[in-house]
Amino acid sequence: MTSRVTRLLIAALAVALMLPALAQAGWNLNGSGNGYAKATSIAAGTTPTASVSNRSVTVSWTATGGSVPVTGYIVKRYLAGGAEQTIGANCSGTVAGTSCTENTVPPGNWRYTVTPARQNWRGNESGQSTAVTVNSPALTLSPNTVTSLPQVLTGQITSFVAGQTVTFRLDNQTTGQVLTGSITPSTVPANGTANVSVTLPDGVANGSHTIFAIGSGSDVASANVTVNRPLTTITTSAFDWRDASAGGAAANASYGLAFPSDSRTLTTGNWTTSFAAGRYIDVDLNSPLRNAVNVSSGTINIRLATNTAVSGNGCFYVEARKASDNSLLTTYGSSGSPFCTSAANTQTNFSIPISGTTGALVNDTRFRIYGRTSLLAAGFVVDQVSLSLTTDDGNFTLYPKNSNDASSGAASGIVPFALALDDDVTVTNTTLANWQTTYATTRYMLATFPAYVPTGATNLSVTMTHVYRANAATRQVCNYVESFAGATSIGTHGSSGSDLSCSSSATADTTDTIPLPEVDTVAEANSLSARIYMKRSAAGTVQSRHDQVRLSITYAK
Repeated sequence: MTSRVTRLLIAALAVALMLPALAQAGWNLNGSGNGYAKATSIAAGTTPTASVSNRSVTVSWTATGGSVPVTGYIVKRYLAGGAEQTIGANCSGTVAGTSCTENTVPPGNWRYTVTPARQNWRGNESGQSTAVTVNSPALTLSPNTVTSLPQVLTGQITSFVAGQTVTFRLDNQTTGQVLTGSITPSTVPANGTANVSVTLPDGVANGSHTIFAIGSGSDVASANVTVNRPLTTITTSAFDWRDASAGGAAANASYGLAFPSDSRTLTTGNWTTSFAAGRYIDVDLNSPLRNAVNVSSGTINIRLATNTAVSGNGCFYVEARKASDNSLLTTYGSSGSPFCTSAANTQTNFSIPISGTTGALVNDTRFRIYGRTSLLAAGFVVDQVSLSLTTDDGNFTLYPKNSNDASSGAASGIVPFALALDDDVTVTNTTLANWQTTYATTRYMLATFPAYVPTGATNLSVTMTHVYRANAATRQVCNYVESFAGATSIGTHGSSGSDLSCSSSATADTTDTIPLPEVDTVAEANSLSARIYMKRSAAGTVQSRHDQVRLSITYAK
């Protein structure tokens, strides 16, 4: 009995001693051998397909199978051959279905993937789709070369995001001149394409330009256009000529026929008491207009009086002729129905309308004025003969450049305005006073030029020509020039310390050809004057004689 109990106790003790060793062997991480565990996982995504419609991309894929149900998909967009991009609305976050359409996709080449998802679980990302291309916004316009302005250009925008409105700018998409333009329909439709009409305005310079179409949603497209308007070159004398050679106020030395009520006149010979074919005065006008310009209306401006204090009047009628060949164009008034002054020795203004014509014709204008007086031995004191015009380039006045007086029955010969033609010594303007040995800002000749550059002209290039000489042998006169736009000084050529040129001959002209790059706007060209400061360089009295002060103006219009 005792031995049996003893054996049982020993066996129980042995089992008890063995139990800790078995547990430690089962959980000890340091033990040898392999352990295994089996987990459930989400299947990988299927490679999607992608298709483009304007600026939207529709991504589609097959649902992911497997033992774990998928509740959505993560869609990603990659630069073809490059990095992941930020996905746009409708495809961001977790997509519940098996397709989505990403809107307002940036232009580029893109690939897409999908990753199955269930709550925080993720399957493996799919392979990338075939690359798709989203086109950049584009603008096409026609014509792309413009030879006249304003010009309406037409074309299309493409690949713009739907729903945008579009505006247009010239040469800079942010700060450029806003252009008048529209699209049809007025907002971009779903296909991103709309017809365009945009106006390139007058005043755009010759050369290459860029027109920008700017969408309200930040799309921008551009098209290039070249402006190549033909260049026109005109010349004009300074008809307003003032003499400040003595210092102080400048005395008027303008052409007597140019301006009314300026105390500068031209007196004809004596007329008879009846009109006669051989008794007239011819007045030729300057020719500063573009030949292609259209003249819608005009007015002949004549101001004159008889030159007798005895009671009586003067009458006249006008023939418009071509100066180049003296051919008759039309007649204003007649010998039976003339224009007449109201009283003797009293200046009377006459405004005679003309019908529409062209620049080429008015650039070749001669007015032949036939006259008579109610008393014998009387002539005309003519204060003005000019032609005011309304054209599609603007409003201009043409002034006379020469006259030929045949009032007494025999032509006296063409007498040009002193500054209008380079005619050597035939007619020159001699200064009223002798020049000093130093320059002074109060001693100059002032030339003011007419306004002949049309609104919208560009590519201005202006050159002044000054032809002069000393009026005494062995004497020398020198000059420099300051240009003004209105009352504002805009440039100098030479200076009080550096002569522009000098003349030491009383018989040979000195010609200064002076580029004026400072004149680069229409406003400056149409308000241009030049002060010609002069001095003598040695002892002795000397005046200057001026034979021409002229502008040559080239512009695009």
